[in-house]
Amino acid sequence: MIKTPAHNLLTQLDRIEQDRKELFEEVQLLPEEVIRKKPSEEKWSILEIVEHLVLGEDYVLGASEKQLPRKRTPFHFFRYLFVMTILRSFVKVGVPSRKMRPESKSSLDELSERWENNHQKLRNYLENLDPDSLSDAIFFHPISGPLTVQQALNMMEVHLKRHRKQIKAIISQN
Repeated sequence: MIKTPAHNLLTQLDRIEQDRKELFEEVQLLPEEVIRKKPSEEKWSILEIVEHLVLGEDYVLGASEKQLPRKRTPFHFFRYLFVMTILRSFVKVGVPSRKMRPESKSSLDELSERWENNHQKLRNYLENLDPDSLSDAIFFHPISGPLTVQQALNMMEVHLKRHRKQIKAIISQN
């Protein structure tokens, strides 16, 4: 097998997809009332957390639809590091964009299908990635700004891990 520049990115996407599949396997075994139950008024239900994960990826990955590299500055790099630090911590923060706020209108199956479609588009993009495009910032996060493919994957992976912990905590309380 010839390793392309995108090989490591595809391997990382495989890891993210495995985590996503495990999340859905865990959640699909739960009764509907547990999936929709909010731990408290100000906290999200499991379904809302899953929806937030899908919406977050929709937002960040959707920016690539235009396939335009965006100009990055050192300031963006520091903002990216800041966001990644927050995602790795237990610091509670608000949603960076209202477009990432769950509306509780989708079923778990609908969210799973949507998430799968997002990842398939990303996989197709990675499989056809021009090596010269690795440093292009074609994705976008509302706080950190323009993101390279590697940065977007890193953020997706850490974001998923953060919310999987949150979901496991909710499951353990039921």
